[in-house]
Amino acid sequence: MGERFSLRKVSCIAFLGTTLLLLGSGAGFAMGLSVEPGGLLIQQIKPGERYDLEARGGLRLKISNQSPKQRVYQISVAQPEQLGITGWTAGYSPIPEPGWLAVEPTEIEVPAEGEIYARMFINIPADARYYNQHWVVALAVQEKPRADEIVALQLKPVYYLETESRAETSPWPYGSLGIVPTVLQCSQTASPGRHPEVSCGELKIYNGDSRPLTLTISAETPSVLAGRQKVDPSPGYSWLAKPESVGLSADRFILQPKESRAISVRVASAPDAPLLKGECLLWVRSDAGIAGFARLQVR
Repeated sequence: MGERFSLRKVSCIAFLGTTLLLLGSGAGFAMGLSVEPGGLLIQQIKPGERYDLEARGGLRLKISNQSPKQRVYQISVAQPEQLGITGWTAGYSPIPEPGWLAVEPTEIEVPAEGEIYARMFINIPADARYYNQHWVVALAVQEKPRADEIVALQLKPVYYLETESRAETSPWPYGSLGIVPTVLQCSQTASPGRHPEVSCGELKIYNGDSRPLTLTISAETPSVLAGRQKVDPSPGYSWLAKPESVGLSADRFILQPKESRAISVRVASAPDAPLLKGECLLWVRSDAGIAGFARLQVR
């Protein structure tokens, strides 16, 4: 499991209440606050296993105080909407219990123009429903105001958690829309020209909602113009150059409540061209606004 666990991070910087999300390590501003990581993607989290992010990936929560005064910061974990955050990357839903991500300590004193680290832990219960999940959770790093001050800085970094993908789960996956597995790997053992099409297995789509859902499924890669609220590729993969080469046994269908359907997935190539390599997203969207995705990894 160790080599499959992966994370990706960015930095978050605040200046007088302004929140910025930046790629790279970034630098703080005078009289400001910065938090690293300000954005985080963690994949292949196994339910029932406790993760110390420092021990697993050398990751700690870094709080930097750029002001000339000592500051105290309070740290809490919540669903994004509980912190007033209304926009996050599509395909992720609020984590059922924010406490599954813990930060220690929850109050931290940082010297003037200094930095202090806190530790982060993930502990998702051992429940088969929690495999194949894409969740979002948020932190609030709040400056504890002094009696003589009216401005208190706050940052709200958003983190994305993807639990381990499994092809077989029982009972049904958690949530209104279930996709099993969430990582579908396609090994290219076929010879182009002789076998221009490779079978990648199948996805099973579950309607865990209380109403019928009209669903569409498509193979896509994020546009370079999509902005920062887009799904990132898995470590070691780049986006598939031609997602249109992915074929699906159905692209639009209706599922009744507590009904499921299997969709077969294949990748085609031209007779005299090598098969493509990379990752694309298999998006499942409903007429009710519910959406989820699986990762197709072509090797």
